[in-house]
Amino acid sequence: EAEIIYDGVKITPSNDKTGRVILSYGLTKMFYKIKAKVKKIGITWYDGPISVVAAWKSDNGEYWFKDNTNKLFKLDEQALKTLAEKAKAKASLITLAGTGEVKGVEGTYNATLTKVA
Repeated sequence: EAEIIYDGVKITPSNDKTGRVILSYGLTKMFYKIKAKVKKIGITWYDGPISVVAAWKSDNGEYWFKDNTNKLFKLDEQALKTLAEKAKAKASLITLAGTGEVKGVEGTYNATLTKVA
């Protein structure tokens, strides 16, 4: 199972068909559903829920998520830092921004992770 570990926080796809992401820290394990808005040159290409199927660190040290329609989301250092800090604080809402790719077109994204039961 692919995973990302950053500052002691493990980020993994839930792989239970819900598309949620699991943030684990110590004995704490939290599930988050994700919504993303992907834009290119001011045009919204996608705005809605995403179903995460993979998370990994590439050979050149970049951190990525992939959803079930092959949209790619890159997490830069700031996004990872935010994610780790919010996970440790057991935040119910986490917002991230970065660059990504939809069907070969690069753009920017804003993502909202909402804690679920």
